[in-house]
Amino acid sequence: MNASFKEKSVWLTFIAMVVTFGNYFARVWFFPDLVENPIGLFFIVMMIFIVITIFLHIGLAVGQRQESSDERDQRVSGKAYRNSHFAFVTMLVMGIGILMFVDFGSEMTAFNLMLFSVVVGELVYMGSQLVYYRIGA
Repeated sequence: MNASFKEKSVWLTFIAMVVTFGNYFARVWFFPDLVENPIGLFFIVMMIFIVITIFLHIGLAVGQRQESSDERDQRVSGKAYRNSHFAFVTMLVMGIGILMFVDFGSEMTAFNLMLFSVVVGELVYMGSQLVYYRIGA
């Protein structure tokens, strides 16, 4: 893979986020009876995500030379941030709308909808970066 350090870093973070938070949301939404303490599970998932990301980036940094950020990185980041912002705000407004009109009866549901909005926004940000790096934007 002939990619820059930044692009490989985004790939690693993207995969780590999909695996860890995908597991979290699958457990919380599809198997809620198996989750005794959802807040505890959230903190465990956060710690696992941080540890996985740290170790993957250490391995990446050892194997490849880091370059300084240039105009292309800034342009890609700006376009990706724009896409991320639209996705995040859309998901957040939809989540608030769902909570307003449907009574789930749980603060944890509200927390998970807000967290899902953040995760989707970050995944759109990283996915947009990867697409823009590939098309040379």
